[in-house]
Amino acid sequence: MQLVEAALAVLQEKSLPVYRRNIDKPRPPVAHGENTPAAIAVLLLLSGLDHHLARLKYLRDCSKPSISAKYPTYFNWTIGDELSKKLERLLFSRNEKRLREQLIECTIMRDSVAHPRLYWISETMRSDLSFSKPTVKLALGADLRAKAFKRKRKRIEYTNALRLPLVPTWISYPDAVTCLLVVHRFLNTLERRYGNPYAWIGSFHTRNTPSDFFVNCKPNDLKSVTLDEWTKAFFASLSDTDMRNVRKRLRGNISLYLNKKIIPPRPFRNTGSIGDMLRAMRRPGTPSFLHKPPPWPMTP
Repeated sequence: MQLVEAALAVLQEKSLPVYRRNIDKPRPPVAHGENTPAAIAVLLLLSGLDHHLARLKYLRDCSKPSISAKYPTYFNWTIGDELSKKLERLLFSRNEKRLREQLIECTIMRDSVAHPRLYWISETMRSDLSFSKPTVKLALGADLRAKAFKRKRKRIEYTNALRLPLVPTWISYPDAVTCLLVVHRFLNTLERRYGNPYAWIGSFHTRNTPSDFFVNCKPNDLKSVTLDEWTKAFFASLSDTDMRNVRKRLRGNISLYLNKKIIPPRPFRNTGSIGDMLRAMRRPGTPSFLHKPPPWPMTP
């Protein structure tokens, strides 16, 4: 998860200060000091998610723990598959369709940074020295992948559901925060489903820069935070207008993207000696999914 930590540190320390200085200006265009760190953060964040899924696949299917031989292979994708395929295979049920589409749109924005996409961007200057809305056309020699073409709005370079930009220079701080909220919800889903240590996220270390980013924390003070705390701080740093826009993009209960669902602990069975109880607390049982059949059809 160090890739995720690096992504959020860049977004917090580099992109946020520029975003605050230009908070009331229309977008696009996006200021260079805000755009570049936000684009880097999206690239690192989705790369960290891909590595996290590869680790999950390795621990369950490739290493050699004491797993029932009845289901030696659980996940129906490989470590080398593209991230969008892993997401489609993991989030297959009907009630997960919206989250799956949101994550795939985040990968589309990631691809605009990782893979060259050249655009002709045109603006018209009016007599009062103001500019019209920019028009964009994909340059010759570049085309969109099928997943991007399928989820792109007509006559505008934004995705359908989250309105994420396909033009890399248009990626703003609120776009990166929107991507973080979606990834945060997915990581919590994985942790709830597969448990520790297979999908455990852990905590991160960051500085309180800008000085009012974290509440009740000294300026530049090194702080240990969970991903939940960091995500809430990013969402709270948005302007009121951008906060409403992000809520509208997600089209759902915002608490699902901000808060981790608390699972009540299993009732403790007081059997055996105190030593047995302490050993059971130190070495909890294996996650239940290890001994269950996969919930999806095992297609090649």
